[in-house]
Amino acid sequence: MKRLFSLFAALVVAAALVLSPAVHAEQGGIFTLSDASNISPGQTFDVTLSISGDYAVHGMNLSIEYDPTALVLESCTNGDFLASLSSQGQFYVLDATTLANAGMVKLAVICPVNPVSGSGELFTMHFRLKDGVTVNQQVIMVVHEFILLPVGSTEKTNVPFTTDNSIITVTGGSTPEGGYNEGGSGIGDNISDSPEYPTREPDDPDANVTPAVDITPEPDYHATAAPQSAAPFDTVEPAQTGEPEPGETDAADTEAPDGTAEVSETDDAKPTAEPDKAENVTEEPDDPGRNGKKNLVLPIVIGAVVLLGAAAAVLFARGRKK
Repeated sequence: MKRLFSLFAALVVAAALVLSPAVHAEQGGIFTLSDASNISPGQTFDVTLSISGDYAVHGMNLSIEYDPTALVLESCTNGDFLASLSSQGQFYVLDATTLANAGMVKLAVICPVNPVSGSGELFTMHFRLKDGVTVNQQVIMVVHEFILLPVGSTEKTNVPFTTDNSIITVTGGSTPEGGYNEGGSGIGDNISDSPEYPTREPDDPDANVTPAVDITPEPDYHATAAPQSAAPFDTVEPAQTGEPEPGETDAADTEAPDGTAEVSETDDAKPTAEPDKAENVTEEPDDPGRNGKKNLVLPIVIGAVVLLGAAAAVLFARGRKK
């Protein structure tokens, strides 16, 4: 009994050692916002959001937040990761215009069947530093949902993630009050990490600026051209050109020495431009429907005669009874 117990314990320890690397390998998603340094007021710069790590999710709901009184988002372009989602049958919504004056960009990704994983660039934001800014800026990643929800399941599983926020250093700038939010880790969401940024006033010159969103289209994977066969079913036969065979002469194209066209007797009797209607009638294939109607005439006549005979017999029988 002791030997069996020791063997069982050894198997448990071995299984733990084998499975532990797989458990620790599940680190979750990693969201990274690129930095920008030595930016002068009025200068433009880019901040790119990328994803990496060991994860698999059916949905993500996140936002990018910045101070709209210091930064102006002029345009937003999707990256290779987002562009590849459409070719996999996934869906996403990138909204950079609705909350532009509040300093917010929204992204939602929905994977109805297969979860999404992998690494790449989600999108790139093209900013302009407003005039008079003397404090270093931040672009912060806020995750609202990062979940696994298989088909047929009614309960979502929160997936761990890590965020690495962007820091924009201004030329000669100072550290913002309260320090920097460099990011952190969470499971499912970290809404509480969002700072309280102000909203642009209506008289702000950039209050009416609408960021341009460039969603670069990818080729539709449903529309991939299939190799054509040597003789496709929809091949159209070339139209008859009316050109004579080699060695023959078309009377319509032959001119006499005086410039008039010569017409042979055979061509005059049967013009080449219009086929003979009588020949078309004789060469027309039989109509199966018409032949079927002819074949029904005899049975109908025979049936009518039988019915008339039966009616006469009935009348004759009634007359004898009377």
